Amino acid sequence: MKVLHTSDLHIGKNLHKHRINFAHEHFFDYLINKLITDKIDLLLISGDIFDTSYVSVSTQKVFYDFLERLTKIKTLKDTVIISGNHDLSSMLDLASPFLERHHIHIITSINIEDQIFTLKYNNIPYCNIVAIPFLREKDIKPDLESNDIVDIPKELEQALVDHYRKVDDYIEKNLDLNLPTISLMHLFTSGSSTITEIEGEKQRDIYVGKLKSINANTFPKNIDYFALGHIHKPQIVNNDEKIVYSGSPISLNFGEKTPKQIIKLTFEGKSFTKEKIKLPKFLNLEQINASSIEDIEKQLNKLDLQLEVEYKDDPIFLEIIYNSKNIETSINEKVEDLVKGLNNNFKILIIRLENKITLSQAENKRVSLDMLSPKQIFDMTFVDSQSNRIEDEEIIDLFLKVVDEVENEAK
Repeated sequence: MKVLHTSDLHIGKNLHKHRINFAHEHFFDYLINKLITDKIDLLLISGDIFDTSYVSVSTQKVFYDFLERLTKIKTLKDTVIISGNHDLSSMLDLASPFLERHHIHIITSINIEDQIFTLKYNNIPYCNIVAIPFLREKDIKPDLESNDIVDIPKELEQALVDHYRKVDDYIEKNLDLNLPTISLMHLFTSGSSTITEIEGEKQRDIYVGKLKSINANTFPKNIDYFALGHIHKPQIVNNDEKIVYSGSPISLNFGEKTPKQIIKLTFEGKSFTKEKIKLPKFLNLEQINASSIEDIEKQLNKLDLQLEVEYKDDPIFLEIIYNSKNIETSINEKVEDLVKGLNNNFKILIIRLENKITLSQAENKRVSLDMLSPKQIFDMTFVDSQSNRIEDEEIIDLFLKVVDEVENEAK
């Protein structure tokens, strides 16, 4: 049995108001070809299909066009998809009855009976599936808010552990454990890394709510491979080759510089060999760190000469980190003029200030808001202000999610 594992598609993602659906279409083209040429039996997608709960019609079309193409691959027996924390379950459930008839199983249910099943081909069982979508606090501990609980994270962790124990019981009573058993899960587990290549930057949304991580030792037993989603950086957990984050197939921000991959498994009985398949760059993201206009021009010219891109008609999105103490009031216009004469199709997404500045400094320098990200403005207004200090990471995280929603609505 041949299996492909991927996750965290985030279809509908916007980068500073630019929707990148074209990058997902590139990935789907690649994936379809890989499924056919390698004669893959089973495709696993471990959550975060969409980037936000609000999904435009054009974004839905990208996803459902991909699913339609899956139904035409004669060698592909089944596809299993779970919902992630970014997904609205009701959105993914809309076409489930139809998709089931085409061997595409989308699991969003919190009920164990819906999460565990055996795949069959020509009525012959060939693989057990334990598909556990992202479980929210209200799913695993619905009475949380009504109880006077001091240690909420501990209560949530225990509720999740209890769910896994029930999964274990169901597996032992209902599955043929001579078959390979694969679990899809969308969560943040302790022992995994979320640090990106930007110094000090951590992946946003690695957890949602009050439960920050769960120990892999508490996972369901009798599982031969855990196909994890939620963390965009590909990795194995605790040096255990059977507990794997495939990572996102597309770099979704300028901090995701780790090469992207999908995981190919070849099962012989319950044992498997694993291959990491390096992916092309489906989205061109580049950064320049400069301290002057002259420095920006020099680095742009060098990048223009050296850059090799897979999809030449696509834009090359550029983030310029401007770390000069002298703020150029017309830097946006100057940089736009610089890229006009270059061979590659550079598109300036953002010019952001690296050095910290206060509100009073910004007002005195008359900094254009275009040079500041929403997060910087939020920090300057609320976080850095002594009278309005905000230290709660959940509030900051909520603000960033609101920004995403507003950008999607505007698009």
